[in-house]
Amino acid sequence: MRLLALLSTFLFAVISGWWTPAVPSLNSSATAYVAIGIQQDTSIIQSEQSDPVSASDSTLSITYIANEGFFIEGDGKGILIDALFRDGVRGYQRIDLDLLLKLEKAEPPFNRTQLVLVTHLHKDHFDARSVGLHLKNNVYAKAVAGEEITHLLRDRFSEAFMVEDRVLGVTPSWKNAREMMVSGIKIKAMRMRHGWPKNYPLHHLGFLFELGGRKMLHVGDLEIIPENFEPFNLDEEKIDIAFLPYWMLINEDGAAIVNDLIKPKTIIAMHIMPDQLDTITRDVHHLFPEAVIASEPLQKFVF
Repeated sequence: MRLLALLSTFLFAVISGWWTPAVPSLNSSATAYVAIGIQQDTSIIQSEQSDPVSASDSTLSITYIANEGFFIEGDGKGILIDALFRDGVRGYQRIDLDLLLKLEKAEPPFNRTQLVLVTHLHKDHFDARSVGLHLKNNVYAKAVAGEEITHLLRDRFSEAFMVEDRVLGVTPSWKNAREMMVSGIKIKAMRMRHGWPKNYPLHHLGFLFELGGRKMLHVGDLEIIPENFEPFNLDEEKIDIAFLPYWMLINEDGAAIVNDLIKPKTIIAMHIMPDQLDTITRDVHHLFPEAVIASEPLQKFVF
């Protein structure tokens, strides 16, 4: 009976409003932290369920594939550049078979690719079937490359008819460029001469593009001469990240071009031979101590 009387008194106090149970304030730091944590978890779950949009629109993520190949994500978009090749060239990094199949099948995260860029036709940068399969399996993706690439794609990929309307061939003359907007990404395709005289006729392109609030430059296998850079006024572009072959970064001529004609904030050294990694790293860091060395497949850099 006494217990029932106490309980009745308690209920009357609550109902009448003169006593209110203590509730933690929503402004307390502990509660706010939990709420933010729940929001973050929910956003991650939603993004995983809503491919092909990336989970990290506000950051720039760069994943090394092999040789000069990279997967770049930002602004909810993905770019594959020189990352779809099969045979490769002896002495340089090749793509592991499991990774190659994921790329060709456009499996996550590569299903978020909306732009495929190819600098030139050499086997350690391009394979017609690899590019064709990715485009076939990823209807969101478009490709930009020299016209040599578009011809090879048509000749060597039996299902080219399924993707050719999403492939843009551009071949400006040497020292000239073409600007375009593809998949909502601003691109400047620049004709830059490939190293070695036998390669001069190649439709070799360098690409200047913007993603994730950063301006990036990828120059392929170009020859280290000022004429490859001066016409484009790259030093005025305020380039955030430059993907440069290691041979540009180990001698004074290349260093002068980087410092005077490109002026990037960050350098990613590429096209590194695995069996010479230590020597190349030492030589690059001698002139560019802060340069990032792309050497391990699936190595990831976040900006």
